Amino acid sequence: MAAASARKFPTDCGRRCNVSFPEVRGQREARRGFSRALASGRIAHAYLITGPQGTGKRRLADRVAGALLCPHGGIGGEQPETVGACGTCGSCKAFAGGNHGALSHLEAVGSGKIDIEGIRDLVASLSLRGGGYRVVIVDPAEKMGEAAANALLKTLEEPGSGVVFLLVSHRPAHLLSTIVSRCQRVSCTPLDVEDFAGVLSEHGISGDEITSLHHATGGSPGVALGLAEAIEACGGIESFHAVLDQPPSDPRALAELSPAVSGEAVRDRVLRVSRLLMAGIWARRGESPEERRRAAERSAWIGEISATLERGQSPELALELIARVLKAADPGQLKDELPAALGR
Repeated sequence: MAAASARKFPTDCGRRCNVSFPEVRGQREARRGFSRALASGRIAHAYLITGPQGTGKRRLADRVAGALLCPHGGIGGEQPETVGACGTCGSCKAFAGGNHGALSHLEAVGSGKIDIEGIRDLVASLSLRGGGYRVVIVDPAEKMGEAAANALLKTLEEPGSGVVFLLVSHRPAHLLSTIVSRCQRVSCTPLDVEDFAGVLSEHGISGDEITSLHHATGGSPGVALGLAEAIEACGGIESFHAVLDQPPSDPRALAELSPAVSGEAVRDRVLRVSRLLMAGIWARRGESPEERRRAAERSAWIGEISATLERGQSPELALELIARVLKAADPGQLKDELPAALGR
């Protein structure tokens, strides 16, 4: 592919020198690694992009895919700072429109899993395409069922020419070790306050909220935006705090803290709600050692419930147990009853 000869991306300070993909906030090491690899033309056949949820992993994967598919993407041009999609050519317009013929997505279906049929269809389509790069984004990669994961493994063992897999995962421990070993790993980290504020400002959130949300979510703007949405759904911060203090009599109503996404499995929605509740609990944990202990234990219990939910527990039971944790005056007293409910 031809390299872009004059296009430069804006930089805000020396830290961003030789780093492309400015649309991605933070993640300078990850961006730098991709920039150098693409500029050198030494591109791995598979990358595993890992890191906490809501820190920009998918956005980074999208930008890398766009650069690979753009004829002016700077691939092999030996200039890391110029790597990136031009945004104006036919390829970029097709990419932006979601109908680029050389880009494939593997995503969870209604059952909450990426099934083997999706892998088989993908393999068949890859064998039919011509020259140039072909990119496959798998997100979230941990949603592959066992059969699908084994089918993908065979493809990774014998990758076609020009095929690049971008696997996105915030739970890489749930992936087959053989898949992980065949990928070049790229780590995304929580955002610092400056980059975090930049993301939230794009969504109309600014001022004093930034610091508290950064603290509550550990630097995850994705979780922060969800938390802000949950607060709005409750009618304000005081109403949200009221839910934390006294959950609804019907635990299923807790799911309303986060709007349903079309085609999304109920399990995924409940998992998202559990993350928002943990962030909310930590945001208002108080200053005394006792308040902090209770907040930590409450969050830990909800985290354990989420883990069992991912292993197949009923979403309805998960919501019931979460409500029990929220209602408990002292979550430490749940150690005698919750383990049995969690199957321990």
